[in-house]
Amino acid sequence: MRMMGAGGENHPSKAACVRLVTVRALLGLILLGYFGLALGYALATPRWNNPDEPAHFNYIREIAESGRLPVIGSGDWDAELLERLKTARFPDDAAIREIRYEAHQPPLYYLLAAPLYHLSGAFGLSAQILALKGLSVLLGALVVVATFVAAHLIFSDRPAIAVLAAATAAFIPMHTAISAAINNDSLANALAAVTVAALAFGLRRGFDDRATVALGMLLGALLLTKLTVYLYVPLAVGALLWAERQRLHAHKPVSPMTVWRRPLLALAVAAAVAAWWFVRNALTYGWTDPLAAMRHDEIVVGQPRWERFDMAAGDYLLRVLFRSFWGQFGWMGVVLDERLYLLYLVVTLLGLGGLLLLLYERIRPSPGPGHAASSALSARGEPGQRLAVGLLVAATMLAIGQVLAYNSRFIQPQGRYLFPALAPISLLLSLGWWRLAHLTAQRRQDPSTGHRLLFALGAGLGALDLVCLLVFVAPAFR
Repeated sequence: MRMMGAGGENHPSKAACVRLVTVRALLGLILLGYFGLALGYALATPRWNNPDEPAHFNYIREIAESGRLPVIGSGDWDAELLERLKTARFPDDAAIREIRYEAHQPPLYYLLAAPLYHLSGAFGLSAQILALKGLSVLLGALVVVATFVAAHLIFSDRPAIAVLAAATAAFIPMHTAISAAINNDSLANALAAVTVAALAFGLRRGFDDRATVALGMLLGALLLTKLTVYLYVPLAVGALLWAERQRLHAHKPVSPMTVWRRPLLALAVAAAVAAWWFVRNALTYGWTDPLAAMRHDEIVVGQPRWERFDMAAGDYLLRVLFRSFWGQFGWMGVVLDERLYLLYLVVTLLGLGGLLLLLYERIRPSPGPGHAASSALSARGEPGQRLAVGLLVAATMLAIGQVLAYNSRFIQPQGRYLFPALAPISLLLSLGWWRLAHLTAQRRQDPSTGHRLLFALGAGLGALDLVCLLVFVAPAFR
């Protein structure tokens, strides 16, 4: 609703202005809480006690001190040494220079981190570690903001979904902890969330050539960051194809090359940004190994594998994957109380239940007062909005598929491997929670009930994150 000013200009209504200020204030509070918690995790977790942290640090050190990218080779992986140090929780005098098994990773995170290593070097190792953790904390904040932006673009008339999605991304304890560690996950998760926001923008408002080039640069950055975020390349191509078909719908006939012009432009830009890395790998490890994956598998031997995959193995995989998505800290050695995992399970099932309800309403809409206003996936939604929700689902399914495929080879049920889809997961869960809260408000005939429930849920997630830090993580490392 808009009001006409005395001079004939359109001005937002007072209610709209109040709502905008409230939403921005809530986002500010979420970010403030996130920074406080992330700093707490960074200080409470001693050096090298986050997954793979020594190997990531040595990659940064190699670039900063030699000016060269590392090459993974014999001696970079010592399973016995690593297990011994993990068991001892990495004492301060632990020798970690030989732990270099992440040297095959794409280089963008490490290139960004190397200047910080240099600048903080004069203050000693502890300062270097804290500075590098600080970079990850900032990248984690970018995940929160990008999640909010994506939700706001997809559900512009449902600001509560955007606020709750931002709170979810901020206050999943495992994400807060990983965002306070030295690792390339922080950049990968941030770029993935920004990509989701960029695709949501394009699906709702269209892609022009400038937006396509920017998206191509973003895809190139993803290719230079981590293999787990490569899933956004086909999703981006699909989104561009759909947008081009919609734009050219009125022009018939449409040639295939016309439809493919912008997808190919984005891919060409991505290749211009990232191709050098694959050529370098091919020259270093052989033309059959441009991802250095084969060389990595040759070096990193002795990782645990399934003897057989039966019901017991499946139960272990799903149970640990779920627990470590919410919170299983350190090198997976700091677990929460069973009652907390049960609470997180209930919260997750409520979100999924709300999504199923929305899907049912979309398939079998039933006329009634308030139905059209309550169903965010109803037929009234724009095609771009519905496709954006489909994009969220597809990204989540692809991330789950990646983790399951990896675990078909190795026993690695780590929930952080799902965080490339953290923005989609946070948004989908928030959409489900929003639907249940709205349904409760309808039944009580009190619109404020839904907002109170969602506020309580967001605040509760933040409180549980604080509990995980103070009750489980900090005492475990004292």
